Amino acid sequence: MLAIMETLIGGTIGGAIALLGVFVTGRMETRKTTLVSSTQLVAAVQSEIRKKLIQSVENLWLSLNASREAYKDPLFLHTILTNDEISDMFLGKTIGKNSIEVTLKEYKDINFFLQKDPAIKRCLTGAEILHVGPRLWSIYRAILAAHGRLGVLVCQSFEQKKFVDWKSDKLFLSTIGAFVEEKTIEKARSAKIGGVGLITNSLEALFLQEGGELIRGTQEFASSVQETYSALQGRDKADFALMR
Repeated sequence: MLAIMETLIGGTIGGAIALLGVFVTGRMETRKTTLVSSTQLVAAVQSEIRKKLIQSVENLWLSLNASREAYKDPLFLHTILTNDEISDMFLGKTIGKNSIEVTLKEYKDINFFLQKDPAIKRCLTGAEILHVGPRLWSIYRAILAAHGRLGVLVCQSFEQKKFVDWKSDKLFLSTIGAFVEEKTIEKARSAKIGGVGLITNSLEALFLQEGGELIRGTQEFASSVQETYSALQGRDKADFALMR
């Protein structure tokens, strides 16, 4: 009788242990499957976010290139002439001596600016700000505003028949002041020629830096997801080993 009971108890315990092993293995497999699915979902979402971010940064840069092209004459004006030469031009002292004057005369009509905006924004989808965030978007808008303001100052110079200098224009200076260091602005203001280039180059360099950091940030996040997945896999294997 005692031998029979020992056999029954032993069989029951053995069956329970086997059943527990099956249960634990099932739970581990379920957890592993859930982990894989969750990680794959996060990776897929992150990949899509990264793709849209890169495309948005590229769209904004293409738009800036279009803006630079649209306002190339006011930008070029400050590249090849000193302030005194520009002033003489608007006073009528150098008519016919500078070929750039012919092109700049288009700026006498303020409606000329209305033709530029569609070309500048043609490559945009309208959703870029959602992907690049407020800082890069603000830098982008500041560069556009700087280009456009230089065009407006040329228009005002024709209207007033005298050179309206960006160096004393509060709106232009406040536009760039949020992103360009004071020492760079002062260096540009004191330069006899090429000061505008220092400012626009500084703004564009900042745009590229911020855009690059955003793109690198998404890559770092994707890498961290993979590292987390690997770590959780290792933990699950260790847990399973202990349970056995």
